[in-house]
Amino acid sequence: MATARLRHAAVLVFYAAVSFGYFGWELLPHPGRTLLGTTQDPTIFMWSFAWWPHALLSLENPFHTYALYAPQGINLAWTTSVPGLAIPFAPLTLLYGPALSYNVAALLLPALAAWTTYLLCLHLTRSLWASLVGGYLFGFSTYMVGQQMEGHLHLTGVFPVPLIALLVLRRIGGTIAPRRFMLGIGALVAFQLYVSTEVVLLATAMLVLIVGVTLLLDRGRRAVLMTVVRETLGGYLIAAVLAAPLAAFVIAGRPSGSFTASRFSGTDVLNLLLPTTANALAGNLFASERAHFNPSEAALYIGAPTLVLLCLWLWRGRHVPAIRAVAIALVVAIVLAFGNHLRVNGNKLFELPGALGPHLPLVENLHLPRFGMFLALAGAVAVAAWTALNRGRVFSRPYVVPVLAIAFIVPSVSKADFSTPHKRVAFFSDGGYRSCISGETVAVFPFGFLGDSMVWQAEAGFRFDLAEGYMYPLVGADAPTITRFADDTTVKALTYPDEAWFPTPQRLLAFAAEHRVDRFIVTEPALNPTATEMRAFGRVERRDGVLIAPACGAPSLRTRDLSRDVAAVQHMDAIGAYIGWCGQSFRLIPSGYRPDGPMRGAVPANYIDGSGLSCTVPPGYVRKGLAPSTYGVTAGTYPLYVRNG
Repeated sequence: MATARLRHAAVLVFYAAVSFGYFGWELLPHPGRTLLGTTQDPTIFMWSFAWWPHALLSLENPFHTYALYAPQGINLAWTTSVPGLAIPFAPLTLLYGPALSYNVAALLLPALAAWTTYLLCLHLTRSLWASLVGGYLFGFSTYMVGQQMEGHLHLTGVFPVPLIALLVLRRIGGTIAPRRFMLGIGALVAFQLYVSTEVVLLATAMLVLIVGVTLLLDRGRRAVLMTVVRETLGGYLIAAVLAAPLAAFVIAGRPSGSFTASRFSGTDVLNLLLPTTANALAGNLFASERAHFNPSEAALYIGAPTLVLLCLWLWRGRHVPAIRAVAIALVVAIVLAFGNHLRVNGNKLFELPGALGPHLPLVENLHLPRFGMFLALAGAVAVAAWTALNRGRVFSRPYVVPVLAIAFIVPSVSKADFSTPHKRVAFFSDGGYRSCISGETVAVFPFGFLGDSMVWQAEAGFRFDLAEGYMYPLVGADAPTITRFADDTTVKALTYPDEAWFPTPQRLLAFAAEHRVDRFIVTEPALNPTATEMRAFGRVERRDGVLIAPACGAPSLRTRDLSRDVAAVQHMDAIGAYIGWCGQSFRLIPSGYRPDGPMRGAVPANYIDGSGLSCTVPPGYVRKGLAPSTYGVTAGTYPLYVRNG
């Protein structure tokens, strides 16, 4: 037994070394100055890693915070706040900060997924070599590498899934007692819920599908299977008890609508055969075909050797009810991963059942291409089974095919980015905020998911609140919201920025009044709001890489009467006024916003009687009030110019 445990530990160390070899070298020599993941999403997890120990030690409600989206706050049960990871990593976070703790977790999770798959394969094959290969094929699969590139800990933290499959197989085989089985299922499902409710729903759907089909096909073992089903339900009840605090806030804060409706397009059929840019040695080939599937979300590619062996394994086992059930479940998973339409090389052929997804309870918030995870797991098991059952031409076990299976999914670490620099600003990193904004509510620009203010707040020990945040999916301005904070029109404009405009100081002052903002902070060299515009907030101070207004020590915006600004903005929104601007092109911009981005430097468009819109006043024209609606424009908006005399 001790020898087996040492062997299992050595395998885990091996997978951790592989993960470090692929991704960790980019963190050296300072593992807290670079972050694994190339999007803004890692800020969610770093903030969460700091929040959970802070809330628990401060005796605050960890499931609802007012530190973000002030003053309304947010229900964290509907975010990817990963308490199941944040709490175990709390000692590391408290000692070395959330950036390093996040990086360590991001490196370990693929290794843990590989290790638990190794345990599953070892139970099935009794072969160390075959199980090593099988574990690798899932832990560093297309699914895992794609989510690793995004820094999605809630989706790489799937190591309980193979363990759940292992427990079910052991219970069917009679090698584990009912009580231990139910407790094991309950603990694993509860833990996975605290990491990702989405993964639990995905895994449960596959489990129900496989067991349900097996019950229909295997009449001889129906009694045994029904016993396992009842005990599995008992395990889920235990999980419900263990996850009751989370479940209560999930139920209480359930939004209407789908977070994934605008992304239900799924992946292309060619993804079954072609790799993405991020997860294969051939990732630089087939560029035009690969353009039709997302490199981080398209997860159906498992490599030609694995795909062939999986098909052979399923075909040879077609007379075994359980394997037939797995085959049916995989077909369903693949069809669901295709999304709402069957697409081949980007061409829509016909509608699929996935089109119902946005209209079904719970399923509406699943991103269907992630069903590809189970194809990777099945492929890993199939390769392990083939490797264990066949002999090599030279050695006792085959090596060429397993090595090819690994080679076909090697991450393109030399071609794709898996990390990004951790942006640090001296005002926050060197503690300058302590004498300026401690205990206040601030809005930091760049705003929300465009900036890093959540990380700086976490690293500062939550000594100030933010009237902003990026804690839930932003998949479009029409997505459901889980906090009333987003009801503010200025918030929507800042959260879903249009390249053509930015709120005027008056709108930002109204925003400050509505959200109890004490000061605005702009991290240099950000362009919005400008130093000139910030003077409307009070005296501007440049300090440690930021602009602050009102300046440190000056009375906060909460001491000012901003009711006129609030009334003016409410009036603008009520009438829905737009103003025409001429820059590189003509653009209608809502009142209360000024041109920005490609429209920066634009001037108000003039309406010339008989000539239409113009950016300059032609010779012989003079100003005569504002153009009426009879000119085809919004009344009282455009200056009217007519011929002189």
